[in-house]
Amino acid sequence: MPYYMRWQSRPNEPERTERYQIFTDDECLWPTRAPRSPDGFTYLVSWDRAGIIKVGSTEYPARWRRFCGRGARLVLAVKANWRDALDLEINTQGVLNGFVAAAFSDKSESLEYLPDGGGWLECYRADPAGVERVMRGLIARAVVQG
Repeated sequence: MPYYMRWQSRPNEPERTERYQIFTDDECLWPTRAPRSPDGFTYLVSWDRAGIIKVGSTEYPARWRRFCGRGARLVLAVKANWRDALDLEINTQGVLNGFVAAAFSDKSESLEYLPDGGGWLECYRADPAGVERVMRGLIARAVVQG
């Protein structure tokens, strides 16, 4: 197995790298009251019909479930130590800020999608598959660079 990527042999198990655990699942499988994780998660959710995506990070595995209750689907969730998870979110946001349009011009526009409008600045009008490729590329670069 190459040092930069570890693959699980059984179906429905997350991919693994040295520093990251990657989940891809269209369902929101974690319970709403899941305990706080000592690690961090960076997640990508998509409201496909509206063409809106959100990239965020959290300590709580169930954070993205709030969005799934409002019509989003989980595209990607990456578990890593908290610093690596936050770095992945910051780097992904940096790429997106330079190339794609913001989904909302103010907090009030986001209320249909985001509970209390929290995280509206982390939403974009973008193709989720393209953003997933960006995130996977950033992970690969971080793993190779160590």
